[in-house]
Amino acid sequence: MRMSREEGTVEMGPGGLLGGIGVLDPPVPPKRPPGPIPTVPSSLLFRIFAGVLLAGLAVTILFLLFAKR
Repeated sequence: MRMSREEGTVEMGPGGLLGGIGVLDPPVPPKRPPGPIPTVPSSLLFRIFAGVLLAGLAVTILFLLFAKR
């Protein structure tokens, strides 16, 4: 397989031609990588409530999966 930058085509063996864009470098420099994700302040009470809610949801799903009718 041979690639020509000037023509923008890719040759696939004898007689085979695959059309495509031959430009590998972007026209603009890449953007800066994003910084760290900022933390959201939350109270201890909110975290406990969220944990209890997730645990209750997990127990409910397990109960619905294994409950006999």
